Amino acid sequence: MRCLGRTAGFKRCKNNCKFLVCRHHRVQLIIFLIITLPSILLSYYEIYQYTRANEVSNYLKVDELLEDQKAQDSLLRTTISVIEKIEPTLTERYNLQGNDSLYHNVVEAFEYENMTKLRESIKEAFEVDSLDYDEMLGYVVAGYVGLKDYANATKMVLERDKSLPEYNHSLKLDIIYCLRNARLRHGAEYAENLADSLKGEYGNKIITNVWAHTPYSIATLMEKGIHPRYLLTQYVSDASRDRLREVIDDNDPYCSYGYYLIGDYEKALSCNPNSRIKDILIYASGYEKVKQFYEQKSEKDFSLAVISFMSGENDVTRREKSLLQEAIQFFSQYANNPSYSELPHYDDSLYWMAWCYAQMDDNERALEVLRGLNEGDYVRQKTSLEPVLISRMGNNVSRENLDYVLGNVLNSRGFHWDTRNFRTLISRMDNSAILAIIQEYPEKASHGVNYFLKEKMNKNWFDENTLQLCNSLLSGNYRISEEIRKTAEQGVLLGELKTTNDVNRFLALQKELTYNISPSTLAEEIENGMQRFSNSNKMDYLHYLLIRKLVVADPTKVEAKVAEFMDNYPDSDLADDALAEGIYNFFKNLEDPNKGLNLFNTLLLNYNNTNAVDNVIYHIADFYNKECCCSYYESSNMAYSCRTAVKYADIIVQKYPESSYYFRSQQIINKAVGLLYKYNYSL
Repeated sequence: MRCLGRTAGFKRCKNNCKFLVCRHHRVQLIIFLIITLPSILLSYYEIYQYTRANEVSNYLKVDELLEDQKAQDSLLRTTISVIEKIEPTLTERYNLQGNDSLYHNVVEAFEYENMTKLRESIKEAFEVDSLDYDEMLGYVVAGYVGLKDYANATKMVLERDKSLPEYNHSLKLDIIYCLRNARLRHGAEYAENLADSLKGEYGNKIITNVWAHTPYSIATLMEKGIHPRYLLTQYVSDASRDRLREVIDDNDPYCSYGYYLIGDYEKALSCNPNSRIKDILIYASGYEKVKQFYEQKSEKDFSLAVISFMSGENDVTRREKSLLQEAIQFFSQYANNPSYSELPHYDDSLYWMAWCYAQMDDNERALEVLRGLNEGDYVRQKTSLEPVLISRMGNNVSRENLDYVLGNVLNSRGFHWDTRNFRTLISRMDNSAILAIIQEYPEKASHGVNYFLKEKMNKNWFDENTLQLCNSLLSGNYRISEEIRKTAEQGVLLGELKTTNDVNRFLALQKELTYNISPSTLAEEIENGMQRFSNSNKMDYLHYLLIRKLVVADPTKVEAKVAEFMDNYPDSDLADDALAEGIYNFFKNLEDPNKGLNLFNTLLLNYNNTNAVDNVIYHIADFYNKECCCSYYESSNMAYSCRTAVKYADIIVQKYPESSYYFRSQQIINKAVGLLYKYNYSL
């Protein structure tokens, strides 16, 4: 054949050759191949990608997948409804019927006054020996209770009580137990009449019809001096309260117990000023005033939010202030009684007194009261309230109070508690006060200052004042840790991010802060930046960055932002990536496969030849892989999830061998196939 090479005059060579060019023009052939071969290979790769994309789109018929998913959802709803119908039968209580003959022997021996037989019967029934007569009577009571003969059990308790002095009420809980069970077994009227009938014979030392309505768990705590406020709402029904209002007799020495059960604590104090539960009634009266005040100020749950609630003098009305003052009077009456100093609610009273003063913005008085609280249930709340009080005092705080609270905070055992309270402590201080603390306590204060700055940045509370503090820490002669130095440097960068008008600098700062600042803060700053750079040619990139941050910070906003992106930038090179983020969000965060598959359909129809497709396919496979875990409560759901996981993962393995998810997809397939085989399901 004639040589294809060219001579110096660009004319075709006249020599003959065996393959394309003669030996004089081999260099020309090599240069030609170097120039053209990459283009040829790239063209073939683009054809391969296009063909592969069409094959994947045809294979993944999303409409069919949606129908499968909806059918599976329907199946799960049916399964759940069946479970809900069966569940009540699974939670029924079993009435265990024991052998009452042993209890009967005890009671019979007592009634026939056969002491020898009684001792033997007690030993056989209760496996105890060497009892005196009073102790034997106690087991006779137990015998009657075992036979559910609560009338005779009550009478036997009163018989035992006859030998005890007037001040000894040690058998009161036994009486409450018997009358309460009589009420539960035979009704309120039966138990009340039983109590009234026994008063004539035994007096009213430890018996009253109020016991018929007193849950034993509440009575036990009351005897220990504890105000069981949560149990009162759970275990004393409205019907019991209504009945108690009818039967309470103000001349009954136990009228205070009845009024206590219905929640009228002040009436309980007035009906019997010498009540044996006077300490509980005083504390409960103060606590009720706190509750009334809080419920006028907040709609949040009292038991969960009252501890952290804080108002100020200007926010408290005259009526609300009166409630707080009344509460303080009750708590003071409790805390100032020397005989109450060892009782359970002594420290609690101090805490709530301080809390009430704090609501009226009398922070000095509140802190003074808290100084007396060093143990009890409210110690942790105390160490949390003290920094709040110092913070509210601002720059008017005395050095004595600051040193006292600062010492408590810095010497705290809990690291998290330490830093949180320290942040509260310095939250209203000016920079000079904070810097003075760092100067005096460089090591102990370092964690608190660091967390204080991080919280400002991560919750987007970062302002000009915080930026000045960061600059002061970096430029001043302070012994600060490397940790604080890095945080302060990040603060300076965040300050620049908030103000720069150079879009390229903005993007560079955002990238540098990505792993140090919370996604929510960066998302907000990107939205602010989009307003500043609305005329920039990088608006689509900013919008895409916003979507990425929201996937982590607030998944509920992603759907709207993706739709907005597709409306404004459908031809952007980032359109497929924006869709991919939306699909990921539906599957991984919101667990809504139906919406995810709908968005996947858009990706396959319009952007099937992009690098986002294999990423999305893997994350869908991984979503179903999570449900492909066991034979958990509905095995067909497991089988469906395993098969679907295999279907998607196999596409990565077969069609995208270059994907970074290739090996992980193989792992999904191996796991799913293994589980299907284990539970005898076909692939």
